Amino acid sequence: MALGVKWPGPPNQRRRCFLGIAPKAMLFANHIDSLAACGILMGDNWLGKRIVTVDLLGDDFLDAVKTGDKVKVHEDGTIEVG
Repeated sequence: MALGVKWPGPPNQRRRCFLGIAPKAMLFANHIDSLAACGILMGDNWLGKRIVTVDLLGDDFLDAVKTGDKVKVHEDGTIEVG
């Protein structure tokens, strides 16, 4: 599929999945927004690219994570920073 083709829905997340540079996980301090949810679902359904998604992590999560920190998402949804 050509990158110039217009397709419905959030383009950036789909484009990342299509190019093979999608994130391994998306973590949200609050509720996931509908646009991000659409991109994640489309990447999974249309391109077969699963992205682990966890929301409602809270403000403590934002305070703990800094740019460049390693973050590990465990099978049970537990998030490990550092």
